[in-house]
Amino acid sequence: MSIPLLHFPYVVQKEIFKSMEYCEMFVISLCSKRMKNCVIRARLKIAKIWYGVYPFIKFIAIQDWGIPVDVHIAFDDQPALSGMKPMEMKIGDNFKTLGIVKTKLTTLNQEYCLISVPKLDAKVTKALHEHVKQLYRYTVPCGIEIHINSLTEEIPKYENVNRILVNGESVLELNDLDTFLSPYYPNLSTLMIDSPINGEVSDASKILEIGNVHLSYSGQLGISFLSKFNGQNINLLQAVVTERMLNEFIRKWMKSEGYLNLEFVNIKMAPECVINRDHIINQLEIEAFDEMKRPGWYQSELPDSESSTSSESPTSSTQNPQCLLECPTGYLIGKTSCFQLLPPSQSLNSYQSALSTCMSVPRQTLASLEKFREDVALIQSSASEKNVNWIYSNGIGSRKERFEKRADVYSIWDQGLVSAPIVTTVGISEKFMNISTLCILPKFCQSPICDVEQFLLTYDYNLRFSSSSTKSLSPRQSAFLTCIPKKQEFEITCGTLGNIYPEPSMIDCTQTSFEETLGDVLLQGGGIVSSCSQGFPRGVQSCEPVNTPDGERFQLTCKPGWTMPTCWYTPDTCTPNYCGEHGRCVSVVGESRCECLHGWSGDNCQWNLREKFSKVWTFPVFTGAILALGGFVVRFVKRAVAIERMEMENDEDDPQSTHQTLRSYCMFVAGILVLFSSNPSLTNINPTACRFNFIAVHFTFVYAMVQWLLEAWNVNQVLRCVHLNEWERDWNGLRSWGVRIAPRMGVSVVMVSVGLLVTFHAGWNQLAQPWTCVGVIREETMTVWIPIFSIVICIFLLAGAVCESSLLIKFRRPLLGYRLDLRIERDLGHVEGRRVEKCRRNEILCMTGLTLLIVLWLLTIYSADYKDDVVIGSLTVLMSLIYSLFSFYQEVETCPEDRAMWITILQRYLPTRFAPSYNPESMWTTEEVREMYSIPKSQRDQKYQDYVSKNQYLYLHHRWDLELNKVLTDNQMTVDEALVRVFCEEMNRLKENNGTIRQRIYVQDAYKDFLNSIPDIDPRTEKGRVQARLELVTLAADAPIGVKLAKFFIVPGFDIFEPDTSEDVDDRNLNPDERQHRRLLNERIRMEEYRIMREQAHAQAVFINSSIHFRYFGNEIVR
Repeated sequence: MSIPLLHFPYVVQKEIFKSMEYCEMFVISLCSKRMKNCVIRARLKIAKIWYGVYPFIKFIAIQDWGIPVDVHIAFDDQPALSGMKPMEMKIGDNFKTLGIVKTKLTTLNQEYCLISVPKLDAKVTKALHEHVKQLYRYTVPCGIEIHINSLTEEIPKYENVNRILVNGESVLELNDLDTFLSPYYPNLSTLMIDSPINGEVSDASKILEIGNVHLSYSGQLGISFLSKFNGQNINLLQAVVTERMLNEFIRKWMKSEGYLNLEFVNIKMAPECVINRDHIINQLEIEAFDEMKRPGWYQSELPDSESSTSSESPTSSTQNPQCLLECPTGYLIGKTSCFQLLPPSQSLNSYQSALSTCMSVPRQTLASLEKFREDVALIQSSASEKNVNWIYSNGIGSRKERFEKRADVYSIWDQGLVSAPIVTTVGISEKFMNISTLCILPKFCQSPICDVEQFLLTYDYNLRFSSSSTKSLSPRQSAFLTCIPKKQEFEITCGTLGNIYPEPSMIDCTQTSFEETLGDVLLQGGGIVSSCSQGFPRGVQSCEPVNTPDGERFQLTCKPGWTMPTCWYTPDTCTPNYCGEHGRCVSVVGESRCECLHGWSGDNCQWNLREKFSKVWTFPVFTGAILALGGFVVRFVKRAVAIERMEMENDEDDPQSTHQTLRSYCMFVAGILVLFSSNPSLTNINPTACRFNFIAVHFTFVYAMVQWLLEAWNVNQVLRCVHLNEWERDWNGLRSWGVRIAPRMGVSVVMVSVGLLVTFHAGWNQLAQPWTCVGVIREETMTVWIPIFSIVICIFLLAGAVCESSLLIKFRRPLLGYRLDLRIERDLGHVEGRRVEKCRRNEILCMTGLTLLIVLWLLTIYSADYKDDVVIGSLTVLMSLIYSLFSFYQEVETCPEDRAMWITILQRYLPTRFAPSYNPESMWTTEEVREMYSIPKSQRDQKYQDYVSKNQYLYLHHRWDLELNKVLTDNQMTVDEALVRVFCEEMNRLKENNGTIRQRIYVQDAYKDFLNSIPDIDPRTEKGRVQARLELVTLAADAPIGVKLAKFFIVPGFDIFEPDTSEDVDDRNLNPDERQHRRLLNERIRMEEYRIMREQAHAQAVFINSSIHFRYFGNEIVR
């Protein structure tokens, strides 16, 4: 089954590539340019690579982490491609060829790809090298395995090579090898030749510059090569030597007349060579063992399994007594080392004799400049006593010492903690009687330490090299130096005497031609220009006029990090190892920063997030706790406050309450999931459970957003008079689809589930990571997030459109609001009308709550990923608190019972000036509330059952008044007959609702008061009552040109109930009858105002209709 690899997100592609073999990735990259770019983007790292160059085959061998080197990719020559259909391949940059791909097994039973091409020439070799460099990332130096017959071929320039293996059955000519090595490979440290050799080794031979050499068939050439060898380690097999040759070699090595850098020699002689070992020993200058001169015990630098001690030494099983002393007698005691200052003498009059004298004592050597920086004052004091000025400096295997045969000389009096000036340079064998020797020895027989940072600083190597995080090395420990101009890494090792090899001067780290051209301009930055506009705006700090021979010019000063005359250049300060293996270095205005990979953080991407925050309570954990427990805490507080409340709760669920309840449940589940899955290490969640937690978390969050949207849509439907916030019944009492609970909830669940399933298909398992199950938002995971983000954006846009529609209805279509008021006044009543009124207060709150939830959702994801970011974590916790409090406020504002309770509390405890005078939910005034709560609780509960507030009485009178007018208008009845009919309808309504006897008595008493409020003059007949109805009229108004006509409705307002709040002091002193008389008087005044306004509007409309056809003074009526 084929896999649409190119359709997968970047993260999925990268994981697939990681699971492939190297040969499989190589073959895939040959398919197309797009596929090759996908492999390159995966940024695959390999430990070390070997390039194989043979006449009949070219191969790539990769040494994986902890796995032996083996062949992975090979090209062979097959002029007539047969057996399979060849495919077209594009190798490297632009080389195209046909080839057949086969699978073979290596000697280690590992599969490798054998690619047969028609012609295996230099173009194929070069293209293969370019292709591998583009696909794989490797900073460790690579190696070359080349056949003797391929030395003379045209091969590409392999960069950063430190090992070369030459093999073949024929004889190797040294001239061919020198020709091969001369132009390239300046950093070559190891050469292995596994074939017979022919030729003479000249002094200028490139082989002599190599530090480690292995000759499998050295023959007559071996001892000749050994006599001129300047490296550290040499291994000669099948060597043809004589006793005299060996004796001469050992003598020079012991007397330091040569082989100053040599550390290891292994000579295995050919079978035809027979020597007498005793003759060699007898010819050497030896002396009897003197314990006062040399210790009888030596500490081996090899591991325990390889260490050995002399059986002849009587103290081999005990600690060396000399090591119990801090420094030997006669030595200067420094902070970490011992020093011996030796004046010149007949036997100590050259650099070679100075070096050999110091090295005659174990672990002691000639002091180099960086070794005594902290003890300069101590050495200067001893030098003044011995009248010493000039001292030899250890060349430590530098290019000057090995090839120029020269050594540095410094003045001890010019040395300081910072500067280390050199006086002159002399030949290593030249003799002087005015240059002294300074030997250095570690204290207590300790192993010397290589201070890499101090070494680079002393010899000014820090301008070209930067060291890794390791500042000091122990013997035989390795580190890497980064060549700043070339951005390449080179391995260095600490020697047994505290020297670093290869010495940095032996490493080719020259600047490129571009950097040499920049010169001092890069260091200074800024120049003189003819106009300030020539400077780069982002890099220029100031521009000041200066006088020059050519006239007035302007001096630019660059900001820190910017260089060049016009301040346009920012040097790249990144190094290959700055961010390690877990990040990418980015240079911004001269400063380096790291972009870490998934799961890593820190300035240098050195922290693993799962390990760093293992068993740590992070910010997302507190966010989840607030979301899960916030609702319960708020409800507990509300219950505690409402212990003595008198209002009865309404248990009937309406659409708005249903959406709020579902949303609270979703946020509770989301909080629990965030609490336990934002940091999987706290609860040891396995990867499979982590991925399903990811789906659950985002389903609950998104479904809570959908509930906000549905709540806003429900508000819009109520404002548009589609329904009255009831399930299963619309405005006209029908069961339309919009008011059914099953379609509304089912469609929302299906939509969210489909969106998450799309995310599932797009690679959702890549979003949950070992350090967070909430998901990570990165550039490479954005394609997976697109379905979820699309759902959230659609929800937000729909909610915004619904909110805008609701506000337009509320402020620009007041007739719909008037229609709702009439429906509440004439059909629903005050108690049922509260179900509608709470929706009219919720249009802005829904949009605000949805916005807060989306922000909280995003912050929760980011805080779970960036656990060490205090700012994001604090914002997330703060946002969770804000959202929980806002949800509580929204529920209180849209719940009539809760709103009535809190207004009652304000009426009880606030001063009269600040307390609400009227509670629109319970219809109680402040005086009534305080009077009720002034009596004991037992009496208050009993009184509350029988108590009817003043405004409740007035509301009943208002409703009966509307019904009475309706009956009088629609039917030919007298007032008395109409009053009887209204009373009967009220009692029948009470009977249908199972009213109690107490309620019947309450209605009868209220109706008696209503009868007393009817005046003697009948205002409700056709002659005495104004007909209040909506009327559309056309009015004229002045306009800049002519007259502008406007059509609008006349809306009567006196038939809407207005409570008696008793805010006027005079009204408070009146008795109930006088108050009722004043209310009726005010109502008549409003009716009269309405009548006058209506008559004026109709009169003007009649005038407009009669004169609309005329034009006057050239002005045209604007319609």
